[in-house]
Amino acid sequence: MKNTNITKSNKKVSVIIPAQNEEKMIGKLIKEFNKLDPFEIIVVVNGSTDQTKKIAESLGVKVIEYNQALGKNVPRAIGAYHAEGDILLFMDGDQFIPAYKFMPFIKSIHDGVDIALNDFSWLLKRKVRPHPTAIVRKALNLFLKKEELDIDSFVSIPHAVSRKAVDLIGWWNFADTAVALTLAVEKNLTINSPIAIDVIRNNAYRSIKLIKAQNSPFAKSHDTIIGDHVFGLYTLIQQKGSRGGFQDSLSRRFIFKRGKGRFKKQCVENRSAVIMTHRGAGQLQSIISTLAKLEIKDIILIDHENSGKLLFQNVTILETNEKYVPNLDRLSAAKKAKGEVVLFLDGNQKIDETKIEAFYKSVETTKGIAINDVSYCLQNYPIGSKNSIYFFLNILLKKPNLSNCSLNEYPHAIHHQVLQEIGLESLLIPPLAYVKAVLSGIPLKVPCRVNLEEDLENKNESTFLGDHLEAVNFIINHTNKRGGFSDGTKDRNAIQQLKEVRFYNGK
Repeated sequence: MKNTNITKSNKKVSVIIPAQNEEKMIGKLIKEFNKLDPFEIIVVVNGSTDQTKKIAESLGVKVIEYNQALGKNVPRAIGAYHAEGDILLFMDGDQFIPAYKFMPFIKSIHDGVDIALNDFSWLLKRKVRPHPTAIVRKALNLFLKKEELDIDSFVSIPHAVSRKAVDLIGWWNFADTAVALTLAVEKNLTINSPIAIDVIRNNAYRSIKLIKAQNSPFAKSHDTIIGDHVFGLYTLIQQKGSRGGFQDSLSRRFIFKRGKGRFKKQCVENRSAVIMTHRGAGQLQSIISTLAKLEIKDIILIDHENSGKLLFQNVTILETNEKYVPNLDRLSAAKKAKGEVVLFLDGNQKIDETKIEAFYKSVETTKGIAINDVSYCLQNYPIGSKNSIYFFLNILLKKPNLSNCSLNEYPHAIHHQVLQEIGLESLLIPPLAYVKAVLSGIPLKVPCRVNLEEDLENKNESTFLGDHLEAVNFIINHTNKRGGFSDGTKDRNAIQQLKEVRFYNGK
């Protein structure tokens, strides 16, 4: 094979195709790639029992064979190890794409971009609930401060990379798609998505894709993809700390560390209510009136808007300091509350007597936590950043049925025994409190829907992302670097053997 002349340059293109029992497709695919006149085509045959190897060899391509199946993405890494080109183009061996559609990827790298990904932004624009694997891809890009990538990722083929990218990322890291992307961002490599190719519709159907992973609500292949993305965040955390480089308030951090320890209090009431006004106080009078009808005697108002000047009767007013410390008011109110169950309300949110009662009763029955059903927000397409992060956290907790429900949103109710279990200071970081509760086996209920007055899709605050990454870090520490998700059947020994070969050869 000759050097590619697509871009009329001396840059060599290596095409890498993993293949397992693809005798029906591999010949057609190789012939199509030959139209690009590449420097080399590398077929990584693994675990095949058919004629895949024989067909590939008959067409004069470089064949790397393993008798055993290598698992997801490992063949790509091995192909990258053997590739000699300046531009590496990755494709799978189970579907056909016309040669001309690969040209934008090759041209992007030729023109100086380090990584060219398949544009998958169209996927979240469809009016269907997003798949968990799409959510984890979007969440990773948000945590990497690459929101413009949407869900574009090394997960989807085709994609192309420069020789520089391979050298900086490390060929072996292409076995872990999210780790590779995390390292690419950390190395300041340039990334674009030049064209959208729908590889989902034509992806070969395999019944194994529907088999559930052990101890997981997800199919095996999806479980592995989720684990890959947790591994990517583990890599980010190892580089930049538990908040991934997102800053936190020094005051809050001091209070969080100082406040650690068992929380004990004497409850003299059955029910307490805390009304937050940092999002507004438009429904304040209505809420207090409703609480009075329910004979809630312990009402605490967090006064952000001088609402206390209205002099509500039987309401304890906590004024906030001029310097806002995220969620300190929530902690202060919980500490002051006298009830066994504390209901947190938004002063700008409409809520009726029936729904307030539903939250209280849910927690009184379970001695756990009750959160608002905000799943209706997923009907806004495409899914936004905050919804994605909320959904992502529930996926990591293996509770996808909770979708985007979160302790960050009001109303929510907590039993005082929960605060004793997770530590009162956890309320400073709501997603961390949420994760601690779920992993401790504390009952979590979603009693009803209360419409949000504030759009969930407001700006992506550094504090918000840092808080959720801190919660992810807690999950990792509680499980492992993959968050307790499967590594699939990845044959990491095959990679290690090649790393040792390269080491002994002085490369």
